[in-house]
Amino acid sequence: MRTHIVISLIFVVFFSSFTISLGANKNLKKLLIEGLQGHPELFQLVELEKASPTDFKIELGESVLTLDGGDKFDGFRFKAPEGADQLSLVWYFNAPSNWGEWYLCPVKGEYKESFRSWFNGDKLYENFDKADEGNRVRTLQTLDAGYFEPGEEYIMWFRERGEGDNRLSGRLSFATIEGNWEHQEIEEELGLSPMPVEAQVKNLKSRGGEILLDEEFFTNGYAASRMDSVFFGLRRSKQMRGGFFVTIQTAVPACDTNPSLLEIQERYGEPDFIQTGLERGAVVEHAGGGVDYDPNIVTYFYDYFGFEVNKDDPNKIVERVMTHAHDFSVFTPKDEQASFAQVGMKNLTVFFDKGKEVGRAYYFLEGGKEPLCITVPPVGSYRRGGEVLEYLGEEKWTRINYFEDESVARRISFENHRMNGKSEGFHRNGQRSFVASYKDGELDGKLVQYSEEGDVLEEKVFSKGKPQQEAS
Repeated sequence: MRTHIVISLIFVVFFSSFTISLGANKNLKKLLIEGLQGHPELFQLVELEKASPTDFKIELGESVLTLDGGDKFDGFRFKAPEGADQLSLVWYFNAPSNWGEWYLCPVKGEYKESFRSWFNGDKLYENFDKADEGNRVRTLQTLDAGYFEPGEEYIMWFRERGEGDNRLSGRLSFATIEGNWEHQEIEEELGLSPMPVEAQVKNLKSRGGEILLDEEFFTNGYAASRMDSVFFGLRRSKQMRGGFFVTIQTAVPACDTNPSLLEIQERYGEPDFIQTGLERGAVVEHAGGGVDYDPNIVTYFYDYFGFEVNKDDPNKIVERVMTHAHDFSVFTPKDEQASFAQVGMKNLTVFFDKGKEVGRAYYFLEGGKEPLCITVPPVGSYRRGGEVLEYLGEEKWTRINYFEDESVARRISFENHRMNGKSEGFHRNGQRSFVASYKDGELDGKLVQYSEEGDVLEEKVFSKGKPQQEAS
């Protein structure tokens, strides 16, 4: 029987993935390390295979290390193999989201920082995943050589964040890594086998994928190739600083069948979004041109897939299916309320009311970028979660963010569809947190930040979004 150990601490414990936040308590990290190193027997030993990756399955929560306040830790330990000081750790795991924070600690000796980044698992893998699983953390990760000492034991701990499933499984290996590894290299090193395309579509909850798998419209080979293209795009799309994105969008030669979009719509419903060739051209020109587009093509988006049809074809035969890393299903209204939704990598905002689209704009809410309004929505308030965009007419808006109790957290004024004029923020106690001035979407003028007691914390002067000097 595994044992529960409790270590007392009078401070609140907080963790985020890969980073132990000490807050006001400088001894918290020391306390946790002492707990882990003092009770390694709580963590199940996984014997590593010598010649191949090692699979592991752990039932978390059977024994736990508990810190005062209820923070619980469980996981597994392993012994670093011969030559581990020259090798990198490569692993994949599937954990329940209620155990979704993890890190690494040596059983003996000095504690060293380890993981700094990871890849979210996008595909499902045989022996580890299920198509109908929800609330899981699936992760691929590496740790560069130099961390491990051969023959020494290490604890891979997970922190419990609530009740739920306790099943942890995965595969771990030590390997020589040259350069930067990404999804495919990790999959190959670990010998991970993706589940069939039907499972991948179900996991993505992709209506577009279901359409492609329908043999009345497409062949299995075509569907599989399009799904591969989606994963290719997902893995190579990145958000950069300043709101910029690097993304991949692919198209292929003509379909090997002649599916009718009219029949697809009859069976699977209306698309999430429709973009004409003229609109596509307007967006391209607004962004500076340089991208080829066909003005005769209308694209019907079903989540990750764009079904391309010639605008003059009365039968609406799908000529090609393009793919992208953006889920356009956010543009299907969930209720009758006035709302808005965005696909950031497409610089696209859409407004809805009574279940219908009522407005569409590109590069809206994107700092100094000039918006391109395809359709201006009617005067009114449009909400997404804790954010409201209130359109006042004549290209004027008010953007309001709310705390959970519906008190105002931030209020920003717009003119010409961009942030202009005074904006202000508030602490939860109602006191101002900042006052700032915007011009054409960027900070311009004085920014003053305040404490919850109303004291001035900092003053800065900006010009076109860039800090100039400290205000006198």
